[in-house]
Amino acid sequence: MVIRDKGLERRIATERIEILFGLAKEQAGKRGGLSKRYVSLMRKMSSHYKVSIPKEMKLAICKSCNDIIVPGINGTVRLASTPKRILYICSRCGSSNSLIYSKSAQPRA
Repeated sequence: MVIRDKGLERRIATERIEILFGLAKEQAGKRGGLSKRYVSLMRKMSSHYKVSIPKEMKLAICKSCNDIIVPGINGTVRLASTPKRILYICSRCGSSNSLIYSKSAQPRA
């Protein structure tokens, strides 16, 4: 019987998620179907090994069409001033992700 090292499995899964994110970003403008496949593999891997996808990567993934958002290629990034937030808008389906920011949340230099 083989004893599994879950910590090692999670580290490997995190590395593979980062690799798949880079590959999906490269293929976003060229082959949309392939980048969607990479994103779906990322999500399956994170749920199987109970590893969370980092926040920077989560914001770059469209929740409705499961595609990666690369500014200038298949999405836009805008700053909204009323509630201070950053909007990531997918150009394929039109849905958006947002990140709230304020001066108090910024680190002091």
